[in-house]
Amino acid sequence: MNDNKIAEVQKALILIVDDVPKNLQVLASILKKEGYRISAATNGMQALKLAAEMLPNLILLDINMPEMDGFEVCTKLKGSNTTKDVPVIFLTARTETEDIVKAFQTGAVDYVTKPINTSELLARVKTHLELANYRLYLEDIVKQRTFELSESNLQLSKTNIACTRFVPAEFLKFLDKKNIIDVNLGDNVQKKMTILFSDIRSFTEISENMSPQENFDFLNRYLTKIGPAIRDNNGFIDKYIGDAIMALFPRNAEDAIRAAISMKKRLSAFNDEIKQMNLKPVDIGIGINTGLLMLGIIGFAERTDGTVISDAVNLASRLEGLTKLYGITTIISDQTLFCIEDPTKYHFRFIEKVKVKGKTEPVSVFEIFDTDPDEIIELKQKTMADFEYGTRFYYSGKFDEAIDFFNKVLHINGQDKVAKRYLERCKYFQKHGNMSDWDGIEIIDVK
Repeated sequence: MNDNKIAEVQKALILIVDDVPKNLQVLASILKKEGYRISAATNGMQALKLAAEMLPNLILLDINMPEMDGFEVCTKLKGSNTTKDVPVIFLTARTETEDIVKAFQTGAVDYVTKPINTSELLARVKTHLELANYRLYLEDIVKQRTFELSESNLQLSKTNIACTRFVPAEFLKFLDKKNIIDVNLGDNVQKKMTILFSDIRSFTEISENMSPQENFDFLNRYLTKIGPAIRDNNGFIDKYIGDAIMALFPRNAEDAIRAAISMKKRLSAFNDEIKQMNLKPVDIGIGINTGLLMLGIIGFAERTDGTVISDAVNLASRLEGLTKLYGITTIISDQTLFCIEDPTKYHFRFIEKVKVKGKTEPVSVFEIFDTDPDEIIELKQKTMADFEYGTRFYYSGKFDEAIDFFNKVLHINGQDKVAKRYLERCKYFQKHGNMSDWDGIEIIDVK
C-alpha cells in the first residue's frame, strides 16, 4: 500500500460499541495511540444513529448488549444503504462455532475474542481498513473504466453513424455486415433492385455564374431538399456524382416511382426558396431502371469504396440523359414498368424504342408524367389516344396517318416535345423514304 493509503488508514474513524464503559475506555486508548479517531456508543440504538451520521471507516461491535444485541445491530447496519459497506468486527467472549458462523452470516468481516489481545486487535483493524480502502479504490477504478468504456462506446456509435453517411447502412446490411469495420475488399452480393438516376438540367451553365463556394452551398441546399424523398420511399442514396444522385430501391420499382414524384414536388418548393435569393428555378431529369446488380467493395488495401456494378445501372443513367432530349422529367424502362403490379395507378405513356450508347439491345422507354404540373398532366391525358395511334402508325411505316395524329396532339398540347420529334421524323421519312429493314428503333448516342 502506498504512503497515502497508510495515512488514510491511520486517520480512520472507528466506532466502538460496548455497553461496558471501561471496555470502551481501554479500546479507545489502544486505538488512539495508533492515530485512529474514535467515536463510542453504549447501546445498539445509539450505534445505529452514530453510524448513519458519521459514516465510520470501521465498527468494533460487542455481541452481548441489552435490548439489542450485536447480531441485530449488525443486521440493521447491513440492511441500510448508508452503512452497508462499513466493515464490522465483532468483539466477543463466545467461541462456539455456531456464534462465529452467525456473526459472519449477519455481515461481519471478522471477530476478536475477549479478553482482547492488543496486537491481534490492531492487526485485524489495520487489515480490514486496508481491505476497505482497496475495495473503494477498486470501485473508483471500475467507475472510471466504466465511464471510459461508455465514452468509447459513444464515440464508436458516433463514428458508425458518421460512416453511414459515406457508406449507407443498407449497403452494409446487404453485405451481411453489422459494422463498417467488418467490411473487406471483395465483399459482394447480387440482388435485383431498381435504380434511380437524377441530375439538374444544364447545371454546368448554371454553375458558371457562381463562385465555387456558391456552387457548393447551392448543391448542399438542393440535396438537403431532395434527398428525403428517396429515404421516405424506402430507398437509399448510393452516391452523389456532382449534382447527380444515384439511388437504389431494394423493395420494389414503385418505391422509385413514388420517390421521383416526391422529388419533383420537393423541387417546386426548392425553386420557391431560391427565387427569394434571386436565383433562377432549376429542373431535373430522372431515369429509372430495374435489374440485377452487384453490390460490393472495390479498390485496393489502402483505399476501398462501396459501389454498384451492373449494366442495369448504366441504362438508368442513359435514360436520365434522354429526359432532356425528350423535354420530359421522368423516364422508366420496360423492365421497370413490368415490375409495377398495377401500372394504371400512374400516368404513363410509351415514348419509343431506342438503342442507347453502350447497349446493343433496344429498350422500350416510357414516360411517367405524374411528375408534371397538373395542367400538363391533363393535356397529356387528353391527347393520349391520338399519341398512341400516332406511334402505332409510325412503327407500321404509315407516316401519313402518323402525321395526322401527331398534329392532333400538338394542336391541343403544342409543348409536347416527344410528339414534335415524331412529327419531324415522319416528315423526313415521308420525303426521303426509309430502308427496307427499318424497324423504327432510334439509335441515340447520348450519355
